[in-house]
Amino acid sequence: TSPVLASVTVSVTVPPGFFGLTSQEMNRWQESEKIIANYIKACGGQAALGRIVPRVTKSTGENSGGSKFEITISQKAPLSFLAETHVTGVGRSWQGFDGETGWELSELKGFRAMRGGEIELFRRNGQLNVENFRLLYPLRQIIGAQMLNGRKVMAMELASLAGKAGAHCFDLESGQLVRVESVLVMGPDGSLPVTIDFSDFRAVDGV
Repeated sequence: TSPVLASVTVSVTVPPGFFGLTSQEMNRWQESEKIIANYIKACGGQAALGRIVPRVTKSTGENSGGSKFEITISQKAPLSFLAETHVTGVGRSWQGFDGETGWELSELKGFRAMRGGEIELFRRNGQLNVENFRLLYPLRQIIGAQMLNGRKVMAMELASLAGKAGAHCFDLESGQLVRVESVLVMGPDGSLPVTIDFSDFRAVDGV
C-alpha cells in the first residue's frame, strides 16, 4: 500500500485584540523596560558590562543562629557557577553549575545532584552579565512604588519561563537594584524565604 497524504484547512475566528495588549498592559510593559534600562545604565552600561567574563565574589556574614560564614562565588560567562561556603562549626560545602547540570558536595551530607527548582535558581545565579537581565526575565509584573530604607523604589515581580524569580526593588533615583525577595529552593531540605539588600555601590573598572 502507498501512504495517503491529506491536506486539511482549519478556519478559526479570533476576537479582535485576542493576541494584543491593552493600553494599560502596554504601559506597564514599557515601564518595566524603562526600569531595566535604568538598572543597566546604573551598573555601567551595556558595553562595560559585556566586558565582564569571569568574576570572583567573596563575602562574610553571620546567620540568625550566630554562626559566622564565608562564601566565595566564582562565575564565568555564559553560565558557569561555583560557590564554596564555610560555616563555623558546620564545615565546608560546594555548589556547582555548568549551564546544564547542578550539584552539591558537603562535608556534612556528601554529594547529590540538583534537580527542578534548584537548577533554575543556579541558572539565574550563573547569569553573569546584567545586560541579559531583560532576556532572562521576560515575565514581569509591576507591584508599585514604595519606600524602602528611606528610598523611593519600584517593586517588580520577575519570572523566567521556568519559574518565579521573586520581587525586585529598584531605586527610582539611582536605578540600582536595592532588594530581592525570593524563595531559596534547598532540595530535600525544603525551601527558605530570602531577602537580599544591596548597598554601598562603587565603580570598579567602569562598572
